[in-house]
Amino acid sequence: MKIIKTILIVSIPVAIVLLSLNSCKSSTKGTSESDTTVIEKDSLMSEVKEVVYPLPSPFQLYQKLEDIGAKYVGKVLNPIENIDKYYTEKNKALNLGTYSADLSYITTYNKTQDIQLYSKNVKTLISDLNININFQDFYTEETKEKLENKDSLVAYITNVFYSTYKSMAESGDPSLAALMVTGIWAEGLFIATHISNDTYNNTEIVKIIFDQKKSLDIVLDLLKKYSGDELVDGYIKGLENIKSLYDQAGDSLTKEQLEEISNAIENIRSSIIS
Repeated sequence: MKIIKTILIVSIPVAIVLLSLNSCKSSTKGTSESDTTVIEKDSLMSEVKEVVYPLPSPFQLYQKLEDIGAKYVGKVLNPIENIDKYYTEKNKALNLGTYSADLSYITTYNKTQDIQLYSKNVKTLISDLNININFQDFYTEETKEKLENKDSLVAYITNVFYSTYKSMAESGDPSLAALMVTGIWAEGLFIATHISNDTYNNTEIVKIIFDQKKSLDIVLDLLKKYSGDELVDGYIKGLENIKSLYDQAGDSLTKEQLEEISNAIENIRSSIIS
C-alpha cells in the first residue's frame, strides 16, 4: 500500500453538523425537490432533537485529512461490488455505514466518478432498508446543477446521514441505526490505521488514532442497548477488545499497541464487509 505522510482524522465531539438541504428532508413531512435552501441550525435541531445522531459528521474527519495534504487513496475503501454480498437487514445496515463513510471521503476529494458509484450503493441500501428519506443519485441531469460544488454536496450528504439515522431509530429497528453507526466508525478507524505503511513514525497520526478511544465509548454505549443479539454481541466483544488496548495505553500508543489496534479493527472491518 502506498505510503503517505498523513491519515484519516476521526473527530471526537458528540455533536451534529447542522447543515442540510431541504430537498433531503424526510418525505413524511413533505419534500420539495426544487427547494435547495440550506436548513438553518435551529430548524435542523428541531427535526432531530428526539433522536440525535451520536457521532460527528464524517466530513469533519476527511476535511482535516485534505487540509494537511493527504492524497486520495481509493483502494482502502469498501469495494463497490461488495454490495451484492449483503442480504440481511443487519449486514445492509452495517455496510450502509461503511459506504456512507467512504462516500464522505470521496466527496471531500471531489472524485466525481467514485461519487456516482458510491452514492448509488448508499441509495440502494437506503431503499432496501425501507428508510423513508428522499435521496437522489448525484450528477443526474436533475441534480448535478444544484449540487455542482463541494459545499452543496457536503450539505446534502450530511443531511442524508442524519435523516437516515433518525428514520431508522424512530420508525424502524433502532438496532439497525446502531449497526450503521458501528459501520461508519469502524470504517473510519480502519482507514486511519491502514492508509499509510509508516504510521507509527508520524506522531500526528498516532495521536489521531489514540484519540479515537473517546468516540469508541460512544459506539459501545449505543450497541450495548441492543445486547442479546448474536451479531450485536459479536461487535461489542470486538470493540471492547480495542477499548482494552486503548485503556492500557498511557498518554499515547506504543508501536505494539498501535499494531494490535490496527489488526483488531482490520478483523472487525473484514467481518463487516465480507
